[in-house]
Formats: sequence, structure tokens, C-alpha cells
Amino acid sequence: MKTDPTQEIISRQIRALRKARGWSLAEVESLSKGSISAVALGSYERCDRAISLRKLVEIATFFEVPITHLLGQAKRSDGPEQATPLVIDLRRMKALSKNLNARGDAALIAVTTLIASIAHRRGDWNCEVMSLRQSDLSTLSLMTMKPEEDVKQSLITMKLLLTGLNHP
Repeated sequence: MKTDPTQEIISRQIRALRKARGWSLAEVESLSKGSISAVALGSYERCDRAISLRKLVEIATFFEVPITHLLGQAKRSDGPEQATPLVIDLRRMKALSKNLNARGDAALIAVTTLIASIAHRRGDWNCEVMSLRQSDLSTLSLMTMKPEEDVKQSLITMKLLLTGLNHP
């Protein structure tokens, strides 16, 4: 069952995108050449200010994501919807992957390789963030021979998951 977008969902999505890129509010203002002010963006992220459709489109364009992503309406055609979308920070994953081969953690290497492969195939938003589908989570669960909840917890522990427990 799909829910209507709320200001809270939009706010979380905007913040997750900004944080995935490692940008401060001031950096967004600078990179957008002032068209998205730090004060306004911070207000949107805190749900202190209503966002117009025009500004929502501008923010989606700036972050190079479909507007449906900001609305929490990412297309899911592969099974039941998850209660909370799982958004992976691919920049963090790339940084983490550089050290994996040295540690020899085969399960972790397999997980990051699969996620990277999915992101590449989808061309997910400049390969900086990626939404995991239910089928992706099921595949990760099978690969690691762990329940899906354990896989989610591992992603949180590695600070790869942008939604839920590890971002403000």
C-alpha cells in the first residue's frame, strides 16, 4: 500500500541526499549559486517551512534525482513495499570497499560487490545513493545466509544505510 508523501518524508529524503554527498547546508547554497539558500534548505529538512512544488522540482534537479524520490514514491515493482525505504550511501560504500580486500572479509566483499553492481546497472542517481528493493535485500540475505533484519543491521553498523537509525 503506497502512502501519500508527507513533509516528513520529503524532508528526510532531502537531508539523506545532502548528507550522502557530504555537503553542508552552506555548500549546497554555494554549489547551487544561491538558488537554494542554506536557511531555506535547513528549514525544509526540519519541516519548519512548507516547500513549493517549484522549489521541490529545483531541489530534485539540483541533486539529479527523480522528483518521485523526494516524494518517497520510488517505483517498486518487485514485491511488497518495505515500511521504510532503504537508501544506501554508495560514496561511503566505495570508501569502505577500498579497505575490504586487505581485511579479507569475503561476506562483506560480496555484499559491497553486489550493491555496486546493482547501482551500476540502474545508474542510480550519479552512483551516490541507491534505494534497495525488497528483492535486493532478499538476495543479500541469501548471499550472506543471514536473515534480512540481520543484513539491515549490518548495513546500519557499517553506516551504509541512510534511512532509519543512522541519520538525523
